Amino acid sequence: MQEETGLTELEIQSLIDSEIETAPNGNKIIIAPATVYSRPDITSCDWIQIKFTIYVSINRKESGFTQITYLEYDQVPDPNYISMQITGWVPDEFLVP
Repeated sequence: MQEETGLTELEIQSLIDSEIETAPNGNKIIIAPATVYSRPDITSCDWIQIKFTIYVSINRKESGFTQITYLEYDQVPDPNYISMQITGWVPDEFLVP
């Protein structure tokens, strides 16, 4: 509730509804803030942390890691350019199975 409303002092009485979201074909959802590594190895350069609940495309898998790409587009509708791209390796447990 805090994420959606900003309110912190709430007492949940009952569940109203839930929604199961699935990623588009070839994509996964990051389920928790995940460190992105330069190689499939936690001792490699850990240059950024990617936020959770975003879609990433899957490039390949190796040794308990998945190489992902996250693209962020600008908010100008025409033309629409990629304003940021992150490609790197995250541990498999940070992706929705």
